[in-house]
Amino acid sequence: MRRALSLCLVFVAVAGLLALVPLSRSAEESETITRSFTFSSDPKVAVLTITYIGGLSGDRTVYILYGDGRLRQEERTRRDELHDSSEATLSYDEIHDFLAVAVEHALLDTSPEELLAELKHPPTIRDAGTMVVEIKVASYNRNGEDLGAVSNTLRLAAPRAQHARNPESTPIAGMVALSEHLSRYRDRLEQGGSR
Repeated sequence: MRRALSLCLVFVAVAGLLALVPLSRSAEESETITRSFTFSSDPKVAVLTITYIGGLSGDRTVYILYGDGRLRQEERTRRDELHDSSEATLSYDEIHDFLAVAVEHALLDTSPEELLAELKHPPTIRDAGTMVVEIKVASYNRNGEDLGAVSNTLRLAAPRAQHARNPESTPIAGMVALSEHLSRYRDRLEQGGSR
């Protein structure tokens, strides 16, 4: 009887420990990361650059957002010859919102190696276009820790296809979200002015 009681207590103890494992894991998953940043207002500092590189053609469309709000679009050939360009002006709030998309999706926190590790299904299309994101902030604070000036460059082939294959990846979702956010300003760029 004592032996049965002892085995029962051990079973209850083990079951209790196993029940705690998912609770501690979900507590980690629900941990909120707070992020804040500032950016330079210097008209010579590119705070965000998004480059789309055509698959087989190698032609590039480059969007450069400067600290003063100038958003420049450049169409470049494979040989880096400028084919066409236009500019628009964004407000301080628009610049902040644009950069916030990258910051909230951990693009400052993700290294190129970590981004590749996020790919559960690497690209199989050799001629797919590539997106390159370069972000530069004057100061970055994560969970109360001041990290100072931070910049990062990430490169991803076929971002939309990768997002469909890896929907749980925050950085990949961030690259797609940046592309979608950029589409807000394409009309303005075509008009070559600001709204």
